[in-house]
Amino acid sequence: GGFEGPFFYSAYVMPTFVMMLPCRFVERVLITVLMVGAFMLAFFLPHPEHLAYPLSHIAFSYLLVITVADVYFGHRAMLLLRERFSMERQLEQHGVALAEDNQLLEERVRHQAGSVRSLLDRLETTRHEARTELARDLHDGMGQLVAGTRLELHHIERALDLGRCGDGAEVDLAELLLG
Repeated sequence: GGFEGPFFYSAYVMPTFVMMLPCRFVERVLITVLMVGAFMLAFFLPHPEHLAYPLSHIAFSYLLVITVADVYFGHRAMLLLRERFSMERQLEQHGVALAEDNQLLEERVRHQAGSVRSLLDRLETTRHEARTELARDLHDGMGQLVAGTRLELHHIERALDLGRCGDGAEVDLAELLLG
């Protein structure tokens, strides 16, 4: 067939296969040129009359545009894949570093929590000791004060009772309180 036949139409698809190859730009261009060149030789060597076809320039232009687009987009896709791979590796490295940092932070938090628990225990012990001491001071000090006051009141009461009972002597209240 000629330019309208299925053999030539396959030339439009061939560069697309090169687009999917994982290779560098120069290698991609060389493979594409070799593949399209081999196709052209296979198409035109047995039928050189096809070169005289009046609309052959359209088929060649279309083939050229497809070839250039496939090489360009294939190269861009490869660059994106490499960048993605590089980013995945960096992400894995950051993940490992983050896991290590998290482990260190967890250890610090455990240590700080232990310190806080220890401080709370000491605070509770100190409070208990302070309450016990305050209770003892209140009990002992106030108890003695109350007992002493009761005793003094009892003496005053007795003195007042004696003063009223009539032995004739007036009891001086100020003297009792002071002395």
